Parts: sequence; C-alpha cells; structure tokens
Amino acid sequence: MTLSSWLSIYEGSFEDDFIFGAVSNLSVIDGAALKNESFKNNDGVMEMLLLRKPGSRTQAKEALNVLRDGRADHPLILISRIRKGSFISDSDIAWSFDGEFGGIQKEAGLEVLKEALTVTVP
Repeated sequence: MTLSSWLSIYEGSFEDDFIFGAVSNLSVIDGAALKNESFKNNDGVMEMLLLRKPGSRTQAKEALNVLRDGRADHPLILISRIRKGSFISDSDIAWSFDGEFGGIQKEAGLEVLKEALTVTVP
C-alpha cells in the first residue's frame, strides 16, 4: 500500500488504541520527510498521523522503520487529511501545540482556518 492510498479527507469517527498522534503539515515530522507531493502547506488541510498500539516490540520497530524511510505502508500507521477534528481519550493526555505545552486533558480539538492570517515580512 502506498502513502497516497492512505490519504483521504476523513469524515466521521473511529476508535482504536493509539500510542502517538500528530496533526501537522506532514511533509516533515522530526526531520523525517514523508514522500508525497500532495502535501502542501497552503491547501487548508492538515495531515493526521496516528500510530496504533503495537502488539509487540517487533511491530513497533517495524512501524518506526517504515516512517523513518519516508513511507506509511504499515498496518499500525494511519494517515488521513483533515480540516477539523476532535480527539477524546479515556485518560488524561499531555498535549502540545507547535512544540509548546498545551495542557493535560482528555479532549482536544482543532480546525484549520485557511489563510486566516496575512503575514507581511519587511
């Protein structure tokens, strides 16, 4: 399965056990580039990366190696494009926003506001 086959603008909800989640412009996370020309920084859509809870250390290592290689073709990896989302957990989770501490809570949400700000550089 290629990365592009995982990409869709997701509508609806789903439930699973995840150990990691990120919503960003996924072209680069932690210095690793996911190779997909559909990632754009100004399209009004963010990419959501979720890593399902592995059943073993071997599965976890395989999934991380796949991501490190710039791919997402592993059953533990879910990538979808979203404009708006809510995340709900049974337990408290430490959240971050743009690398800054975002509090500890059970629910968080986001909405992409395309071109909401105009940035002028002198």
